[in-house]
Amino acid sequence: MKKHHWILLLVLLLVIVGLAGSCVYLYEKNFYVDHFYPGTTIMGVDASDRTLSSVLREIEKDRVGYELTVSGMAGEDKIDGSMIGMSCDYETPAAELLASQDASKWYKLKKTTNVTIDVPTVYDEEKLREVLQNLPCLQGADEPKDAYIIENAEGLLEIVPEVYGNTFDRETVIREIMILVETDFAALQSKRGGGVMTSAYAVPDEYYDVPQVFADNEELVREVEETNRFRKRCVTIDLDGGAFETLYLSQVAELTEDYEIVISREKIDEYVAWLEETYGTYQTERTFTDVKGRVIKTGGNEKDTFGYWMETEETADTIYADLLDMRTEETSVRASWILAGNGRDEKLADIGATYIVIDLTTQSLLYVIDGEIFLEESVVSGMDSVPERRTPEGVFCVWGKMENVDLIGEDYVSRVQYWMPFTYVGEGLHDAPWRSASEFGGTTYLNNGSHGCVNLKPEVAKLLYETIEIGTPVLIYKSKPDEA
Repeated sequence: MKKHHWILLLVLLLVIVGLAGSCVYLYEKNFYVDHFYPGTTIMGVDASDRTLSSVLREIEKDRVGYELTVSGMAGEDKIDGSMIGMSCDYETPAAELLASQDASKWYKLKKTTNVTIDVPTVYDEEKLREVLQNLPCLQGADEPKDAYIIENAEGLLEIVPEVYGNTFDRETVIREIMILVETDFAALQSKRGGGVMTSAYAVPDEYYDVPQVFADNEELVREVEETNRFRKRCVTIDLDGGAFETLYLSQVAELTEDYEIVISREKIDEYVAWLEETYGTYQTERTFTDVKGRVIKTGGNEKDTFGYWMETEETADTIYADLLDMRTEETSVRASWILAGNGRDEKLADIGATYIVIDLTTQSLLYVIDGEIFLEESVVSGMDSVPERRTPEGVFCVWGKMENVDLIGEDYVSRVQYWMPFTYVGEGLHDAPWRSASEFGGTTYLNNGSHGCVNLKPEVAKLLYETIEIGTPVLIYKSKPDEA
């Protein structure tokens, strides 16, 4: 081959190589306009020869989220990254890096590039504080309450236990949580592989405000025990006839601050006086329904001789002595009664079923034995026209029986065979042989009555004398005209 052919071939070869080199250069130059040079690492992702969008997709997929669980007595709440402005702006520096690449020098930079972009994940501290300040589980609205004493419906004391509540030092807790989040985000920078990094904070028990007084407080316990012991102490008073009254120590005593009991004898005396007034019947007005159904209201006369009254001094002494003994909660004592007539019976009906009723309006006597009418007769009572000679109304009893007695007054002496006194000042039931049968009943008593006694026909007086017992009640009253 001729020499010039080789030269031509060589030139052609050079041209071809030049053209090929140019094509490769232009291709590489265009390639690295939107591809990262080898040796580029962004957020831990190898970006070599990769487009921005491809790298960003992998970075996003590889990112780790954040979630914090906060718990306390008021409940539990979760905080995720979006709530506190969690962000990582790696796209901007990645785009700027790609834009800063000199594609025309690819042949040089391709082998010498060693670039790493690592943008930290951040959060907004102000948003975090705001979220924590409004987090429901950190609100703590219920203050702790000390144990305290109340009086129940029965009048006894009891302790209401302490309540812990859910309040605490919120600023300290918020500060600790913010430090925890800061620490978590420092650790978050090196985490890859997607998913969520979780963290938790529980308000420590010792951070909560606690009550200062508890249910087992010695002072509270002693106050309740001593006070209830004082208030429960009582004595039941047996008033005979099936009647009972209960006196509580607290009614007649005081409990001092040192839990000493001071009993008032004066209050006991007042209480016993009330018992006597309530249950005593001597010289008190009575309402009694006799065997005929008549409602008889009489009594309350100072001349009354039937009933019973309390021996107040003796009863008060008994109660006082009993209350001094605090060894038991409940005790019983018996009241002391002074009786006039037959006194109390088991039904508290001291008049009972055997009695005499004298109606001054109708001048009649009714004698009932064991609930059955034994005798009905007319009588002559005291002279109504002379007040001092009127027969007294009231509740009396036959307190004696005597025969052949001289009844002596200022201007008279009357011998009677049967004398049954019912007052202590001279009035009684007796025979009146000086009166004719026609004088009994009717209106004789108005102007020709006795000096206060109840005159009986001799045979009636004899029968009554022979059958009546000492202590038998005698009710004397005036019926109204429409009741006679």
